[in-house]
Amino acid sequence: MKPCQGSLFNIGEQEVEQFTWVNDVRKYLLSQNLPVRWITEVVDKNAFGAVYVKDGKPWYKSKCPFYRGFWLHGSIGSVECKKCEKLLPGLQWDKVCSKEFSKCQFYEIKNGRE
Repeated sequence: MKPCQGSLFNIGEQEVEQFTWVNDVRKYLLSQNLPVRWITEVVDKNAFGAVYVKDGKPWYKSKCPFYRGFWLHGSIGSVECKKCEKLLPGLQWDKVCSKEFSKCQFYEIKNGRE
């Protein structure tokens, strides 16, 4: 499997329903009247006002050796990963990069586990 292909981070809105935990996050956010775009969308790095936070400091940190930083624009945030050639939705940081990066599919690919 190539990085970012066939993964949560290469999906369209129609495919998101197959990921139960993403659906659970979406349902929770909607029930609290909170924005949901950040769980599947990524920042346009060229958009006016897009900001890059190198190494995610101070609020979007990760100990993952492949984590470069975090992009912010409006209510959307995106992970910049050395292994993946695309930006990853903010949910990646929330569920994986900030907590258990060693369980990330991209970390595993890089370390020969897949």
